[in-house]
Amino acid sequence: MQSIQPDQLRNIVITGHAGAGKTILCESLALAMGVTNRLGSIDDGTTLSDYSTEEVQRKHSLNTSLIHGFWNDKKINIIDTPGLLDFHGDVKSAMRVADTVLITVNAANGVEVGTDTTWDYTKEYHKPTMFVLTRLDADRTNFNNTLQELRDHFGHLVTPIQFPAEEGLGHHILIDVLMMKQLEFSPDRPGNMTISTIPDLYLKRAEEMHQQLVEAVAETDEELMNRYFEVGSLTEEELRTGIKSALLTRTFFPVFCTSPLHLIGTERLLNIIVNLCPSPIERGPEHALCSLDESERLLQPDPEGPTIAFIFKTMSEPRVGEISYLRVYSGHLESGHELIDVQTGQPEKIGQVYTMIGQKKTPVEKLLAGDIGMVVKLKDAHTNDTLADKGSNCRITPINFPVPVLASAIIPVTQGDEEKISAGLHHLHEEDPSFTITHDVEFNQTILKTLGET
Repeated sequence: MQSIQPDQLRNIVITGHAGAGKTILCESLALAMGVTNRLGSIDDGTTLSDYSTEEVQRKHSLNTSLIHGFWNDKKINIIDTPGLLDFHGDVKSAMRVADTVLITVNAANGVEVGTDTTWDYTKEYHKPTMFVLTRLDADRTNFNNTLQELRDHFGHLVTPIQFPAEEGLGHHILIDVLMMKQLEFSPDRPGNMTISTIPDLYLKRAEEMHQQLVEAVAETDEELMNRYFEVGSLTEEELRTGIKSALLTRTFFPVFCTSPLHLIGTERLLNIIVNLCPSPIERGPEHALCSLDESERLLQPDPEGPTIAFIFKTMSEPRVGEISYLRVYSGHLESGHELIDVQTGQPEKIGQVYTMIGQKKTPVEKLLAGDIGMVVKLKDAHTNDTLADKGSNCRITPINFPVPVLASAIIPVTQGDEEKISAGLHHLHEEDPSFTITHDVEFNQTILKTLGET
């Protein structure tokens, strides 16, 4: 596969409360992009991103998973994350390397604990953020109530781009107040969006919400505000430009409507991702620390620059061994590349470089700055480590993992197994640094600290 230039990339992380539709949203996006030819099922254990035996059995995402596809000549890297709070170390690590955050909200349940928590992470990382309502075709959904909850929790900058013509069973029409068009979807069929004039039945509400959108976007930019005062409105192109800029400054948080199980809203969301979400170049330079004096350096996403890549997730896979998910922030990464782990100074030789679609690995010649991929069997580098050209002393600012809240004493069943248990626990810590191990000298016990019981 041809290497993708930074301006052609969109790096998206999908987050939200457990059961808010993250994995099925990933499935619907993958199906629409032609990555797969069928919509996987969580109940049947056939989704692209929940592929481990434990995830299939529990019917929940337990690990970060990568999917990528192409839409309108742009490569979209999608990171699916767990919703259970026990695994929010993965959420923070994935959000660290993404350029845009999509927070899914179950329209039947509204704002939940996981919604609040992931929002706090977006503030910490200052990430462009969009809300995606899911399950609008389910019973008990209420768009107005959910929208009001979002505004109550996250402020008046939360602004809808769409509303459902009808809610609940049979829902298949959205009114888009950015385009000022009706979007009709034929459930279960990719490429199923039909664009038409808004019927009179929904026109008044659409005009009111369009005006609210215009005012919200105009408030984010002085030039747009002056334009709005002059002519009383903004064109669709001016709105798009304003939204794109406001996403970067976190002065605008759009709300979109979907029903991923029936591909409702999926195609429009892909258009939004490629047209409004920032590329690595638009997102701007990455902050790095120079080890010699802890001074800050700005890394441009330049494929011709020095190679600097950041490992945001380490995992072990049966028959494969240790795999490392990483993002290239500068330069490029290719097979045979001899780098160093900036944290330890130890050399690391890159084997094959891959892109991922769930558990499917595709070898690539190289990854350019801004792209996300995977390598296998690094000698000693793990999560939070920076790989760079020999002689480099710049490292990416590490992930600030959540502090574990639950402590348990580990007692070996068989005497003499202490070393085996300790080795296994330390290996788990390398995969998820929010999972910590300490030794209680007073009671001579190994203490395991985690984010939850799962």
